[in-house]
Amino acid sequence: MKLPQEVVEICHRYGIYGKTIYIPKKVSTAQQKKKELFYSLLEEMETMYEQFGETFDKKPQSFTVRHVRRRYKVSTKTASLALKSALNSFRRWLKHERKRLQNLTPEEKRLYLHLRAKFRTGEKVEDQSNISVLAFESVKSCPWR
Repeated sequence: MKLPQEVVEICHRYGIYGKTIYIPKKVSTAQQKKKELFYSLLEEMETMYEQFGETFDKKPQSFTVRHVRRRYKVSTKTASLALKSALNSFRRWLKHERKRLQNLTPEEKRLYLHLRAKFRTGEKVEDQSNISVLAFESVKSCPWR
């Protein structure tokens, strides 16, 4: 494919000549919608984890394909793929999270989840205890951020 002369001149101006250039494909709207849905579901799961301690070990009622499809107005296939990916990602991350929580008492776990929610939303936290450090590290450890 021959490039327009304007593009060739821009490449020469920036020292790009005699090289093969890869230009990625445009992201389709379906792919973009699935990606946005994936991140939205993870945000919801994280919120439920912080508020209720929900670990999603069992299939949660609010995260079925039918509910996701209806709530986000997407196709069944898109809802299914995004939900499966989001649940797998959350559960994989939660395995590492459990190691962090294994030595905490139930009261400390509640405080931990409360502080974690504050860190995630960007609120200022004055507490400098070990639990707040754990909560901050937990928020930073999420691979979807």
